[in-house]
Formats: sequence, C-alpha cells, structure tokens
Amino acid sequence: NSLLLLCCLTCFQFLQAQSFLKILRKSDNSSHYCRKLLQLSDTEYAFLTNTELYRIDQQGAILKQVSIGHNGYDLQDIGQLTNKQTVIAGGVYTGTSSAIKLTRLDANGQVLREREFNINSSFDNLRLVPSTNNRFFLVFVQVEQQRRHPAVMYLDQDFNILWERHLGFEVYY
Repeated sequence: NSLLLLCCLTCFQFLQAQSFLKILRKSDNSSHYCRKLLQLSDTEYAFLTNTELYRIDQQGAILKQVSIGHNGYDLQDIGQLTNKQTVIAGGVYTGTSSAIKLTRLDANGQVLREREFNINSSFDNLRLVPSTNNRFFLVFVQVEQQRRHPAVMYLDQDFNILWERHLGFEVYY
C-alpha cells in the first residue's frame, strides 16, 4: 500500500477553535493534497484532492468520498451554490489541448451536470466565486505564448455563460 499523507489542518469555530490532522491512506501511487476546504454547513465541510471530493464532519470523520477526477481531469476548486449544491472546477488536459470542466453535484455526491469549455491556450489560477441566485463567477488566467490575461465568466447553475470578459494582456519575458 502506498501511503497518502493528506494533511488538512484547519480551524473550525464553535464555542472555541478546534483543529484536526487527517491522514488518509490510498492504495494507488498517485500524489494528492488538499486543494481547498469549504464549509458546507455548521457541521459539515468538503475538500478536494486532485481527483476526489471528501465530505467530513467537525471531527474529521469522512462522511462521503466521491471519485471525480479521471482521464486527465484535474480538480482545482470547489464552491457551493445558494441551493446547497456543490460545483467543482478543474482542468482537462489531453496532449496539446486544454479545457475547463465544471461538475455540479447534489448533497449525496451524485453528478447532476458536467460541461467542458475549450480554451484555445493553457490556463492557470482557476477559481470559482459563488454569487447569488445559484450563479457563480469562474476566474482564470489564460496563457498564450508569452502573454497572460485574466478572464472572468459569469455562469448559472446549468453552466450557461451569462457573460464573459477577457481583460488585457500582460507580456512576460
């Protein structure tokens, strides 16, 4: 067995702050680490590795584990809509092309919707920013040759683009 050391040290605020260190054992040889921790309710939290979503309680007990990342789908950020459904954003990398993939899940971890957005270049710093009315912003930096520019997309829960903006280029040498 390969040992996956997944260290998610975080403080939860109740009457007083508490911490936990959770070490998860994996049988595969892949490397994983905690990408983002999200508070879902007063007693439940979720975090991502590059391939899986974990739901945990205040003591760090695993309530649900959902394998989502596969075939080059690298999970990068997580957000919660106002209807309490979870949205995951990641990159899909296949050879020379890349895409941003969004996945929406219900409270039981069932996939409700997935959609890919082809990007004609590479990207980094992918982030989800929840808004109101089950909408959210998808923010990333698009990289074309030596140029980088921020891009912002505003989407609804079905991943329809309500608007998008690509901001000016910055040139790096």
